[in-house]
Amino acid sequence: MWKIWMKRGLTFPQMLTVRKSLAYAYELTGGPIPKGNFPGVNRAWEHVREEKCVESSTTTLPQRIPTLNELKRAFTKKWSPQHQWCLMRYLQGLVQAGDLFIFGLRSREDIGRVKKSGQKSTHHQHNWKRGWQCTSFIGGRAKLSGAKKNTRPWKIWRRCHCPGGKHIRPPSDFCKEINKEGNPKVEVKWNTTCPLAALELIWQLQRKPSEGHRRCYGKWLPSGRYGTSNTGDVAEMAIDWMIAQGACSEEDCYDTNAGRKSLARWCETLRIPYPESFHIHGDLYEVWAQNYETEVVKTPNFKRRTQSTDPKIATIALRKFANFLGRGKKVKVQLSKKNRYLHAILVDRGKVELAKKIRQGLPSDDEDSDE
Repeated sequence: MWKIWMKRGLTFPQMLTVRKSLAYAYELTGGPIPKGNFPGVNRAWEHVREEKCVESSTTTLPQRIPTLNELKRAFTKKWSPQHQWCLMRYLQGLVQAGDLFIFGLRSREDIGRVKKSGQKSTHHQHNWKRGWQCTSFIGGRAKLSGAKKNTRPWKIWRRCHCPGGKHIRPPSDFCKEINKEGNPKVEVKWNTTCPLAALELIWQLQRKPSEGHRRCYGKWLPSGRYGTSNTGDVAEMAIDWMIAQGACSEEDCYDTNAGRKSLARWCETLRIPYPESFHIHGDLYEVWAQNYETEVVKTPNFKRRTQSTDPKIATIALRKFANFLGRGKKVKVQLSKKNRYLHAILVDRGKVELAKKIRQGLPSDDEDSDE
């Protein structure tokens, strides 16, 4: 360890990896101290300084992250017979892109836990009339260690994106109208950009709910059906869907690990308070503010560590995102007496849309840009 440090040839993360490798060797040789290391490694590590290590020439941080306008472009463009994807593959990509770039799932660990949710029908809950659906993470929230690992229940929530504030469900037998190419034989009269409607039709074409096979990422097969397999790389398909929707180009596509940063970006632009975004990401304020949304304001009395099971609380941030798209059930905002006067003045001057955006906490036209 000392020789490696004296050569100054490794980055600090690489030095950490070396120390972990030696700790593993210590454990294999019967080291008596739990989670310990060789005494010589510990003595050498006292001299290691991050600022004296060589700088990394690469980065694992995402560089290409969807902007708010790019998300709006993708998630408001309906499917049509002229679309380059068949309807069933389009709906599959819609759900996966929403989970990755709106809910901000991690591209490996989080998505893996949602993938496993098809094992039992009890992993899914919904209220189509009220416009919400949720799926449990198998093993609970990720990135917990020690005694807390796999002990904190967590769910991915999805909200209705239908215009008018009322969820429009696909007909219960619409699956019979899907041909082997994955396209409908009749006109589609429901909203193809609604993730809830997408899941409803996808599940119609999977096995019966009583058999426990309602999978979020079921793979549409060339034979014109859903088998028992899932999409291999969910993040890759989500990005391909964003390209097909015209949100980005193939040459300038998003990074596969950009989901959490995408969540932070739209939360920051829409001014989502930390107590509302917490029910999506679950991070401590210090972790979220330092690594993702640097401008988020701290709420001193908010110390919650568990996700709410109340759809109204757990999905308020997602409802505000849907409102930004011009979709979903409107979030009612209570105004103080002073702000009611100011709201009335704007409306009286003919600035109805501006007053509406301000009341809903949405960015105005000059703020609603990719800059």
